[in-house]
Amino acid sequence: MAIAGSGGWAPSCRVVVENGQLIARGNVNNKPPEVVYSDEERGAKGSLADAIERLSRKEPITVDMTNGQFLRLVELWRQCTETRPLPEWAREEAG
Repeated sequence: MAIAGSGGWAPSCRVVVENGQLIARGNVNNKPPEVVYSDEERGAKGSLADAIERLSRKEPITVDMTNGQFLRLVELWRQCTETRPLPEWAREEAG
């Protein structure tokens, strides 16, 4: 396994939506940038905004866990769910 910050690999974790909330599942593992969502990692699969779009479709994602990116993702999710209703599947799970 690569050392965090070497060779471009990013410490990352799988993120899912449960009961309308974002949950980081499993252990943090180093992944190549092309499989993680990140606003900072060069060559990332997509931005945190892209990750929100995927999560809103109930798709699990892998997010870069460095420099508070998971916390920013949670804040983006909170902002999005305050300004627009949760998808039907998320409302059913939360209620």
